[in-house]
Amino acid sequence: MPASKSHRSTLLAVLAAAAASLAWTGGAAAQVFEGRAFAAAVAGAHFCDTGPLAAAGGNLNVTAAAIASGALQAGPGAASCVGASGVSQASASLDNVAVAQLLVSICTAAHVASQTSAGCDGVTGSSAITALVFAGVGVVVTGQVNQTVSVVGVGTLVINEQIQTGLSITVNALHLTLASGLDIVLCSSHSKFNCPVGVQQATWGGVKSLYQ
Repeated sequence: MPASKSHRSTLLAVLAAAAASLAWTGGAAAQVFEGRAFAAAVAGAHFCDTGPLAAAGGNLNVTAAAIASGALQAGPGAASCVGASGVSQASASLDNVAVAQLLVSICTAAHVASQTSAGCDGVTGSSAITALVFAGVGVVVTGQVNQTVSVVGVGTLVINEQIQTGLSITVNALHLTLASGLDIVLCSSHSKFNCPVGVQQATWGGVKSLYQ
């Protein structure tokens, strides 16, 4: 039997309240940020490091006049990460890079930098390196992701190393693994953003049309 007019009115009022509740639930989910940047890491020890960004976001900035750790001499350096307005961003830079072992120059660069960004629309990342020399030979930086140069007896250099999973991205401008086993990362930026996930919004007009 068709529902009476008064019954339909009561049902529509209940559905309207439910639709409003669903719309509110979808907008109430919190944004979660993740980020970190550092100018250098030598054998797992980090230098000019922002540390992790708070889940609620914020702004972290660090600088270093010079970095000296075993095989690495460089500076000045800077690193920053920001989480705000639905976007997580990170960047790192380092000048006058020199890597040497037993007084033999292995890698030099005038300027090294990386940047990353993550939001609901996706992720981006890039690096910039100038005057790069590896094992005594100038290297043309192509901009290609994970450009790799290997020299027997010296090591392997990965340029513009990028690691991406979903809305998470890490860019290491230079990642050097020496034949001796020493691992050096220069200018690492990491950004991740967890988009709010809620119940799909329901429109009152769509619900009402089903019961007219």
